[in-house]
Amino acid sequence: MLEAALGSVATTAITAKSTQLTKLYAGDVIKNEFVRETERLRLRRVTIRDLGGNKGRLEQQPGLEGAKARNVQASDVLSEGEQTAMGLAGFFTEATFDTTRSALILDDPVNSLDHRRRTYVASRLVDFAKDRQVVVFTHDVTFAGALLQAATKQGVEVTPRSVERKGDVPGFVRHALPWKAKDFAARLTQIELELARLTRQRDDLGQDDWDKAVGSWAGDLSELWESCVNSEILDEVYDRGTAQVRVMKFRILSAVTADDAADFQAGYGACSMWARRHNKAPETNYVAPEPDEMLAEVERIRAWQKRVKKYRD
Repeated sequence: MLEAALGSVATTAITAKSTQLTKLYAGDVIKNEFVRETERLRLRRVTIRDLGGNKGRLEQQPGLEGAKARNVQASDVLSEGEQTAMGLAGFFTEATFDTTRSALILDDPVNSLDHRRRTYVASRLVDFAKDRQVVVFTHDVTFAGALLQAATKQGVEVTPRSVERKGDVPGFVRHALPWKAKDFAARLTQIELELARLTRQRDDLGQDDWDKAVGSWAGDLSELWESCVNSEILDEVYDRGTAQVRVMKFRILSAVTADDAADFQAGYGACSMWARRHNKAPETNYVAPEPDEMLAEVERIRAWQKRVKKYRD
């Protein structure tokens, strides 16, 4: 009688049925989504292997398609960057099937990833942010820029925060990203706001103070020119993360005209002359520009970026 009673409450049948239902309704669906994520992250022949339904064991585990040795683990073969990509593929797969739409929190998710994989991760996180909160902690300013770019492209609102140190005291929170992490639009907006502030103060500033203010402002505009050339032209042709030359993008170089080059030289040359990087020789009789001249340079770089950006299409 005792054996009969124990048999009636045994979980073996439940485990078997659970395994059957998992394979029937979830196994292939999860596997297919995982494979799609790995392929988007440029991982080839990485899949999910069924481990059975033994109690206390994982039912599924990443594996390699076509591996001859049965005991070979994916982690034994893949590089550090590929393992990171595989982990993200698993995370994205799980998040895809999470019907609760709970918040996703990631801490430096792109360590060891190359440029193309980082770009995809940024885009994928923005996809998730369309219907849930996504919180990303990162010290990688390039990745922060990729997140902003992807969010802008997909129309997803971003709430930027940066934690910085003041002297020896850490932990100060700013409601904005640092300058070096901002994209072209954000940097240009900051430059315009600073120019508006300087314009209001112009009558109250002596010539020395005005020279210093203009020099600092021109330095930011100079950096914006450099970052604009990188983002709109050079980064399209050459992937610095993988040292890969994108041959199909060479047409961008041929699209840049002599007028584009002359316009760049004029704008960048003005910044170089105004910025406080070189001693201004008395013989040159240098005079810092007035707000209207500075505004003209803002309009120049805005029009230049808009024009050159079209060459990528």
